[in-house]
Order: sequence, then C-alpha cells, then structure tokens
Amino acid sequence: MAKDLNRETRLEILLDQLEQAHAEVAHYRDARARAMNCGALIMLVLLLLAYTKWVPMAALCLPFVAIYVVAQYGYLTHLMFLGRAYAASLESRINSEAGETLVLAELLESTHFGQVGEPHILGIGSTNLTGICSATTLHYLIICLVMFVAGAVRTNYVFSPESGLRPVGKLADVYFPLLTLWAVINVVYLLWYFMAGQDEKKLTAKISKEYQPKNE
Repeated sequence: MAKDLNRETRLEILLDQLEQAHAEVAHYRDARARAMNCGALIMLVLLLLAYTKWVPMAALCLPFVAIYVVAQYGYLTHLMFLGRAYAASLESRINSEAGETLVLAELLESTHFGQVGEPHILGIGSTNLTGICSATTLHYLIICLVMFVAGAVRTNYVFSPESGLRPVGKLADVYFPLLTLWAVINVVYLLWYFMAGQDEKKLTAKISKEYQPKNE
C-alpha cells in the first residue's frame, strides 16, 4: 500500500505521526517535572513531621519515599527517551523522503537532554554532562539522597531507647536490612538499565527498519 502513495501523501502521514510523537515526549517531560515537584514536596513534609515530637514515625517512611520518587523519575525518563527515539526515526525518514533537512527537533533535544541510545543515568550522559538539564537532575538526586540519609538518621534515633518509643514487633531489627536491600536493588537496576539502554536501541532499530524508504 505504501508504494501506491505519492511522496506528498507519505510526508503528510509522517509529519502527523511526528507531531503525535513530539506531543507524547512533551507529555512525559511535563509528567516528570510534576513528579519531581510533588516528590520533593512530599519528602519535605515527611521530613518536617519526622523531626517533630508529634509524628516521629514519619521518619521510617522518608527513605522509602525517596527511593520511590527516584524510581518514578527514572520510569518517566525512560518513557520520554522512548518517545524521542520514535521521533528521531520519524525525522530521519521525513528528511530522507524530502531529500533535505526539513525537521531537526531531535538535534535540539539531544543537545539539552542527551543523545538517544547513548549510555546515561536518568538523562545525564556524556553529550549533555554540563547542561542545565543534567544539573537539574543531579540537583534532584542530591536532594533525594539528603532526604534518604535524614530519614535514616532520624529512624535510628526513633529506634533508640532515648526516644522513648517502642516500635511494633521486630520492626527495629528488620528495618535497616530491608531498607539497605531495597535501596541497593533499585540503584543497581536503574544504573544497569540506563547505562545499557537496550530498550532505546531495540526500538530505534525496529522503527528505522520499518521506516526504511521504499523504492518508488
């Protein structure tokens, strides 16, 4: 069927797909920003509660919430990069069909958000290491780390005899081993997943194959 379409029709279809791909990328980028802001707010509230005499047990939740918001940030970053991989393949096909460079949004994206397919950590890669987007991500990760440590320190006090609190059951015995295990699992997985970048590479290869220009 594609062979029966003239070049103008193919370009129109591809441009429509590209518009949808860019809208998807923008959606996930906005969702990531909202998750970052909401996560920071929730952690701040838990921190304030944990260091009061009214709800000190909030400290137990804070490290786990810090891990969760980093994982959520990673998930949305993953979706954003998959959308960018799709858009990049579409742009390549459109430029090939047109015989000239008509669209280059992905070139601008790669300058600010890193190259699709390159190893990166939550969007921080070698091509955008000193960029403002990498700095923002690093800033957020440091905040999450500080919240994690602050929650763990406060929890250690809550479990101590000086606090006067008596955690239910054997919670004090299993809490830190469980927290350490969960933190290691999440950090190792996120590092492995983003440094390998297998999903981005597979998607790019598959779409590029499907969008190879057909002979007229």
